[in-house]
Amino acid sequence: MGKKTVTSVNKSKEKRQARKLEQRRIADGMGFVTKANKLEDLAGLCKELLVYKSNELDVEMYIQKVMDLDKNTLQWAIDLTERNMKSLYETCAWGWNRDRKVEEMTDDAAWYLIAKDKDNLLAFSHFRFDMDFGVPVLYWKTMEKTGEFSQKLPLSDNLFRPPPYTVSAKVTKELI
Repeated sequence: MGKKTVTSVNKSKEKRQARKLEQRRIADGMGFVTKANKLEDLAGLCKELLVYKSNELDVEMYIQKVMDLDKNTLQWAIDLTERNMKSLYETCAWGWNRDRKVEEMTDDAAWYLIAKDKDNLLAFSHFRFDMDFGVPVLYWKTMEKTGEFSQKLPLSDNLFRPPPYTVSAKVTKELI
């Protein structure tokens, strides 16, 4: 093997620098995700979006980490997901696996946006802050609603959709 040329040394140096930059970018992203998951009052960042009033509904929404969620509410969310999604999952190759779904929904990184009308639970969104291909993201796992909520407000997706996106934008602003 011969001497290294200036060109090969420069290419090696460029590759090392690119690798270090990528590692730094990923580390910064993980730091962002860690900070987002440590937020105590996520709802405070978008409280103006967590109330909806109409003739039939007086919807209040709240955001909690899975570990802070009431056990009955978490069980309701799991049961609602199964009721709404099991038949769809069963049409796919991987099928329905309740244990795996419960594990996903109770992962320490899980956050929940819960919508209720007085004492009636209406809908929820399960989301988490995570890394996706080296980029920090708010990953919206699912949004499930009760049949009653769908009947009273057919456009409930439009009511319920903004908070996760707004949370993402406001968390980004808060952490930068």
